[in-house]
Amino acid sequence: MRIVISVFIFLQMYIYAGSIKDSVDFEFTGIVHSEVEKMFKKAAEDYLPSETNSFTSLYSHLLVNYDLSEDIFVSFGAKGNSVLGENSYDTAIYSRGKLTSSEINKAMISEASLNYDDGFLALNIGRQNVNYDWLFGSIDGVLAMIGDDDYYSLRLFWFDDYHHLQYNYYTEIKNINSNKGMYGAITKADFGDVEFSYFDYYVEDLR
Repeated sequence: MRIVISVFIFLQMYIYAGSIKDSVDFEFTGIVHSEVEKMFKKAAEDYLPSETNSFTSLYSHLLVNYDLSEDIFVSFGAKGNSVLGENSYDTAIYSRGKLTSSEINKAMISEASLNYDDGFLALNIGRQNVNYDWLFGSIDGVLAMIGDDDYYSLRLFWFDDYHHLQYNYYTEIKNINSNKGMYGAITKADFGDVEFSYFDYYVEDLR
């Protein structure tokens, strides 16, 4: 087994401007990510050389919300990743499974949704960015929530497409379950020192 040493460096910038005007809010996040990985020879007689793989990229996320009324708003967002520098492994066995700049140099629409939220009932339709314990990225679908995540809530969801863009990773899955999508529910309850979550979802007609 070979020895691998990896170093990750992050520089994060987060800007939130309360509003451009009363009906428009936006937020921007920028991250400079530098990653260095080195393969060392296992022994003096090892025929495989010591090599280094590294890249530095700029990841950014812009989100704009426009209020149509007190409880209804639309969201538009974009994510992008731009590789600033890359040094790839020369040895094929090292580079197997490693992402290249062409694979992570991406831009995408991360949010394009119509939303309703009155503080107790929330409904989101369209492409939206999600951050759950089991799902992180953008989905094309419908989310509905009753309650408050800080105390108790019931969230229902269905989505057909999934997109995940981060500073060192990109994937896209379309037409999930032969266009049937993925659907289910999440129940959360906070009892002070104990938080309870229950996930129930269906994939390929299996629960």
